Amino acid sequence: MGKRGKNIAIAALAAVLAAALIWGVAENVRHRRYRLQLQAMYERSFFQLVGEMDDLEVKLGKLAVSDGARQDVILLSEVYRQADGAGRELAALPADHESMEEVLAFVNRLSEFSGALAQKVAKGQAITAEEEGQLASLLARCKELNYAVQSLRAEDVADAALESAAPPPDGSPDPYAEFAEPSTPVPSLIYDGAFSQAARTPPKGLGEKAVDEEEAIRIARAYVGETRVRDAQAEQGVEGEIPCYGVLVDTADDGALHLQVTRTGGHVLMMVPEFSPGETNFDVESCRGKAMEFLRLRGYGETEPAYYQVNFGLATFNFVPVQDGVRLYPDLIKVQVSLESGEIVGVEANNYLRNHTARDLPTAALTEEEALALAPSLQDASARLALIPRFGREILCYELSGTAEGESYLVYLNAQSGEAEEILQVVADEEGEAVV
Repeated sequence: MGKRGKNIAIAALAAVLAAALIWGVAENVRHRRYRLQLQAMYERSFFQLVGEMDDLEVKLGKLAVSDGARQDVILLSEVYRQADGAGRELAALPADHESMEEVLAFVNRLSEFSGALAQKVAKGQAITAEEEGQLASLLARCKELNYAVQSLRAEDVADAALESAAPPPDGSPDPYAEFAEPSTPVPSLIYDGAFSQAARTPPKGLGEKAVDEEEAIRIARAYVGETRVRDAQAEQGVEGEIPCYGVLVDTADDGALHLQVTRTGGHVLMMVPEFSPGETNFDVESCRGKAMEFLRLRGYGETEPAYYQVNFGLATFNFVPVQDGVRLYPDLIKVQVSLESGEIVGVEANNYLRNHTARDLPTAALTEEEALALAPSLQDASARLALIPRFGREILCYELSGTAEGESYLVYLNAQSGEAEEILQVVADEEGEAVV
């Protein structure tokens, strides 16, 4: 080889090495950015949890001195909602330690117990001495948990979450050990059926087929859409109640998407984008249509749009599966669409995979007209059947939609008894629609 040939070879090699270096640096930056985003999400969940636990302790303490039915209902309802919120934040934190299941069990039981008790008091029944003792036990346990939560550092919790895919070494300390052994027994729930932990069933929508990592990558590619995919590779998965493989999909239109594919059944539990869009080229209505078509093509069956939010160039839609004309709210699916590309970049199917199954729905005892007559204050009201989750059960209701004093409301009346199970206010602004 002549001198000129050697120079060309050296230059080519240098170019290859430079390209590899640039690619390596870019990959490192991308993964670091993704890790920082996850860390921020985990820290946010932790701080939310601290606030929820603190409020729970305060409200349980107030219940100990409350002696009026009206105030009892208000406080119990607030405890029910905040315990439910604490459970959602806990679910976002590392779940590889068994003791976390004890924490979730406590806040879930607290939510169900207080909600059932609020419903009982609202019907005019008094709180018994036994129930007061149960509330005192719950307060004592809540104080212990609150102390344990506040002794943790947000950075440590986030770091534990980021490493949760790998099993902890033998003998490693459990940051949640203080939660695991209650010094007082958690009351079992005895109202309106079995709301105990035993009533919590495993996810219903997974199936039984086991998939390997290679198949999970193929599933992720097909889910995103082969025409969009430039590359797909395995990345860190997640453990917990629904173990998943992690798959990184590089798209031609929206950059990197991170998917979690269940190891049982091979379903996409979650898909999140790495970057937010920069421009707005599509409106909400067209994005909603694209999201509905996406769900249809991926076999989710009949769904109807509910609420939506627009943030950071993304439109996030809630869709409700439908069976025989009945809305199945326990099975909600969230779909995220880029306002820049009009493509689907995010999906959250946790509720769907946990709850979706063909149901033997009861027959409503009331007609639509009878249900509407029970809510005379609603103007321009309409009614339809819906299944809602309530205190660990699913209740068939009439969903009444209407207005009162210029505000929009959804009233859920039990389709058998006509009693109000839930009242929600619909709030609409420039960022979308939500219910409170």
